[in-house]
Amino acid sequence: MKNLKEFIKEGLFDDIDNIENTNGLDNATKGFEQLDKEKIIDWICEHYSRSIKTTWKPSPLTKSQIKIDLKTDPPTVNYRGSLVVKHDMSSLTDNGMFQWGVIKGDFSCAYCQSLKSLEGAPKEVIGYFSCAYCQSLKSLEGAPKEVHGDFICNNCSSLISLNGAPKMIDGDFICSDCSSLTSLKGAPEKVGDAFMCDHCDSLKTLEGSPKEVISSYYCISCQSLKSLKGAPEKIGRSFFCNDCKSLTSLEGGPKEIGGDFDCRYCESLKSLEYAPKEVGGNFDCRYCKLLKSLEYAPKEIGGSLFH
Repeated sequence: MKNLKEFIKEGLFDDIDNIENTNGLDNATKGFEQLDKEKIIDWICEHYSRSIKTTWKPSPLTKSQIKIDLKTDPPTVNYRGSLVVKHDMSSLTDNGMFQWGVIKGDFSCAYCQSLKSLEGAPKEVIGYFSCAYCQSLKSLEGAPKEVHGDFICNNCSSLISLNGAPKMIDGDFICSDCSSLTSLKGAPEKVGDAFMCDHCDSLKTLEGSPKEVISSYYCISCQSLKSLKGAPEKIGRSFFCNDCKSLTSLEGGPKEIGGDFDCRYCESLKSLEYAPKEVGGNFDCRYCKLLKSLEYAPKEIGGSLFH
């Protein structure tokens, strides 16, 4: 932990005279630690609220659920419950005054237009983590290392990189509608539910996709995507690449599909070469105007073939 003089030098305490004593600043540690906790808690309560899931209306934080560890540098704050960041914030921790530790609930900094960095975000979130609609965010550096629910970063118009995302997500990973995203490099290696990168119009390749997706994969309406190179080889449920107007080839697409494979409305697709050999559900290639033949369609289809 930083000593008192270091905090004073950084200008974090304007009321430092209140904790000085006759023995000098170095011996004012006990009083300083108490002030430090109070200052952090007051700042958190001013800039954060908690969300009641039944009504989705923000409500004040419960101070007793805030736990601060002053032995770390900067102090670590854990919270037993869900947190919502107020929309006018530019920093998650007031320029490094503290570091979030474990949030035993959800953590949302969605719609923070001035937030440029996730530095200071919790290290672990038991529920979901959302930084959706943060229009100034360019990367996910500083994001939690562990998220046990969904990771949501959709509609971040300035996001150009997924670097900083957790290696594993227990729920969904959603980076849909990120208009500046050109690569999936940095995405989680394993996603416990669905992976969604649909409507990312600048995305030219699926390279960097998770190696394992337990549920479904969505790259719907990615208008710059020309092939499926980089997609996972195996998808637990369904794969959706429909309405990708520039898609000319299914090369690189998954080889094993537990559910449906949907490539409808792919206007530039001329052949089903590289389509999966086996599909557990339906195979749908309707409204592909240039597709003249069903050659290379899957040999085994658990559901129906739509063409």
